Amino acid sequence: MILREFLRLSSKHRTIYFYLLLWILLIFLGMYKYVSSDSTNSAFLPKSFYSNKVAFETKRKDTEKIEKYRQRYCNNINTLNLTSEDEGGFIEGWTLQGVILLIRHGDRASLVHVRDIHSIDCSYEHDQNIIKYRNYLLNSSLMNPNNGNNNGHVSWNRQGPFHGFPLLPADLRACLLGQLTYKGISQLLHIGELMRHAYANALDLLRKPVPIPPPRTSNNTENHQQFTGTDEIVVYSTRYRRTFQSAMALLFNLLPNDRWHNLQVQESHSLAFCFNDCACANAEHLKKMLSRESSRDYTNIPAVASLVNLVGSSLLQIQDAPVFNPLDVRDALLMYVCHNQELPCQHNSHQSTAQPQHEIESNDIIDLDESQHSPDSTTNDGDDDDMEEAINDRPTENCVEDDHIEALFSYTNSYEVRESNNRNKIIERALRAYGLIRNIVGLMLKMISGDKTKFVLYSCHDQTLQFVLAALGLIEQSSYIPYATRFAFEVYRSDKDNQFYYRAVYNGKDVTRLISFCIDGKSLRVKRGRAQSAFLCPIENIIRFIHDDYFSMMNATNFKDACLPQTDRNSYF
Repeated sequence: MILREFLRLSSKHRTIYFYLLLWILLIFLGMYKYVSSDSTNSAFLPKSFYSNKVAFETKRKDTEKIEKYRQRYCNNINTLNLTSEDEGGFIEGWTLQGVILLIRHGDRASLVHVRDIHSIDCSYEHDQNIIKYRNYLLNSSLMNPNNGNNNGHVSWNRQGPFHGFPLLPADLRACLLGQLTYKGISQLLHIGELMRHAYANALDLLRKPVPIPPPRTSNNTENHQQFTGTDEIVVYSTRYRRTFQSAMALLFNLLPNDRWHNLQVQESHSLAFCFNDCACANAEHLKKMLSRESSRDYTNIPAVASLVNLVGSSLLQIQDAPVFNPLDVRDALLMYVCHNQELPCQHNSHQSTAQPQHEIESNDIIDLDESQHSPDSTTNDGDDDDMEEAINDRPTENCVEDDHIEALFSYTNSYEVRESNNRNKIIERALRAYGLIRNIVGLMLKMISGDKTKFVLYSCHDQTLQFVLAALGLIEQSSYIPYATRFAFEVYRSDKDNQFYYRAVYNGKDVTRLISFCIDGKSLRVKRGRAQSAFLCPIENIIRFIHDDYFSMMNATNFKDACLPQTDRNSYF
């Protein structure tokens, strides 16, 4: 019965079923035609059409690699804002007595001559801190007694070793050999804000200073009004524009204007800030020995030498020297990497064979903050393969590619890690750091004995910080010092028993427990804020270290004996 009814309906709607089946058939034919046409036409399309996705993905990965090195070496503003969590803060039961801060200057142009350096844009005018600082300086009658005739140049007019030094880079856009850039100014202005937030209230640095009446018999016509509290701030800088300008930019955002105008900046005659403990024959001996070894070994690695020669000949405008220094080449590349500039390309018919040369007249004066040692030969096979691939893939033009940066930075990074763990290098750096650490301990003692000193700033170079970090046992941190690095010693007094402790904070991270004489149970864990903790190390530990234990790894008991050349006494080993 059901079958008969179905047949009756089928014959009745036969025409409808026919058109339905025909429509389905046409759909299938159309799909087949589309797929067939696409595969047939593919033979006439360029290969780049199909490699676009792969090329884009490769470019993205290369960009990520470069960004990794940009974060490590450049210390961009966004990185600075992410690394301030451990500085200062309220520690229950403890009072902050003072802060000793060491900084590396901000972003600068290369210390070596770079081809077409005028094409690199080192400007950073969009930053609001820059606009505020520059406008203040250009419109301040205290900075510019002849306001309106300064042509955009502002100089420090306090009496002292830095009288007449410019407070701003000479050009808004240009990268000038070894000089601070506006990005460098911006970095230190931002650090000044971080320091103001961390320490200014706790140390009472923001209170309004009281004017000091001038003596009645004084005929001083100086424009500056003297204020109380100026002896609470101590500032040291080497006699280089980049360190002086970095210090002043940081302090501008840390202190009230009246205090900033009355700062007395003291000069360090050595990049080590060694004060009365500078001359050390053994440190010079170790430096020369390590330099000879690393230079000789580096030139024996074909992949490294080829890569450095390729990139160096594209970048450096130096001739007639046997080899390029990888650290010189990286220093030049950082101008491109840190300022997001297009990588250089030399359109020459043949590759230049010219080699770099350190110009004695300029570099011996300017080159304070680059360790000019060629890397050693203990590179691993992976790095060697990466360099060979980067060289083999180079285009016919002499162009710097992302792969070159990846290979070169990878090599120099591994070299610096190996160098920082070299026992002789640690000893050399510790000998260089002795005078500065001794000065720091002396300032700590002043802070805990009721002296007025509250904030001390050393505006340094990368080697200065490497010396100190290595001497304190912070080996990992000493391998490379990014621009605008900061290292703070915070001195605390216990409200309960009047004991004194300190903590060390490197680029916003508490490293107290990592210091050789504060490690493990030698530090005290305390509550910081609501849900954080901090570690404090007894000041007596660092006093004992500088007086009793500092020279133990050198088989000596004092600085004079430790500085005797190794040939004149027993070996370290």
